[in-house]
Amino acid sequence: MRLSFLIWLTGWSLGVQAQEFSARWISYPQPDSTSQIWFRKTYISKERPLTAWLTVTTTGCVDVYVNECNVSNAQITLNRHAPSDVPTTRTFDISHLLRSDSNTIALWYAPSYPHIDHHQVAVVYSGKDRRGRNFAHLSDGSWLCRPANRVLAPNADEVQDANVDITPWNATPVNTALWQTAKEVWEPARGSKRLQDILTGQERVVKIRPYKYFDLAGDTVYYEFGEPFYGFLRATLRDCKKGEVIHFGDFEYICNGKTDEQAFPKFARFFGRRILVYGDKWFRREQIQRLEVVEVITEDESTTGY
Repeated sequence: MRLSFLIWLTGWSLGVQAQEFSARWISYPQPDSTSQIWFRKTYISKERPLTAWLTVTTTGCVDVYVNECNVSNAQITLNRHAPSDVPTTRTFDISHLLRSDSNTIALWYAPSYPHIDHHQVAVVYSGKDRRGRNFAHLSDGSWLCRPANRVLAPNADEVQDANVDITPWNATPVNTALWQTAKEVWEPARGSKRLQDILTGQERVVKIRPYKYFDLAGDTVYYEFGEPFYGFLRATLRDCKKGEVIHFGDFEYICNGKTDEQAFPKFARFFGRRILVYGDKWFRREQIQRLEVVEVITEDESTTGY
């Protein structure tokens, strides 16, 4: 056990050093202050690597996938609970997620608060092949990117547009016509001398619970959950019209008009016990088939296992 920990720690340290001195920042070519961005890169190999590490640095929030699998057992790989763009780094052992032919690394990035930042993500994919040779790939202009189906709201909550095609954004087959090449950023990010390597602060779901009752006030519905919670709302909707807009507190959802659709924020979190729900002229309370809160906690170092 001790030997395994030392091996893990050595690999993690090497990954961090590689990030600090070699990683290249990339961004969406025309970044704005609110857009969330999907990044992806498929690496071709003749055989499955013996070991592999993925070091990800970001100035915002990020969820990380390898071959469509989340690299951690956290709800969000790296989320921030206060506005900050200080670069933050995490390193993951991804050996068990790799295939022998091609491997797709995909990141869902969001600024932690509305502002333009050209330093969005920096990635180092490194390891050792079956012949014992070391390899390292840095994020660069060969990565692809496109806007996600969500943006930040002015109050740092989110707007989800269900009309944006999201499949298969993190899979190996992809329609490249929808994607652009990422922009390489060579100058260091602000605050990079204070680079933080965080092994804590990962979200874990602790409870999912429905509302207790609701109150109607004209076209507005107040949902009461009883005890206060920290987390996010998840709603299942039916019989909505395409383009219909529904607000769940400060979270805004734009419907796609399909039979069943699910609305929930990706990174935004909320503390409270009562939620105000309202919409445009098409909104009816009966469209909400299910409404629940997903409570999350921030794990400390003693409970994380990466």
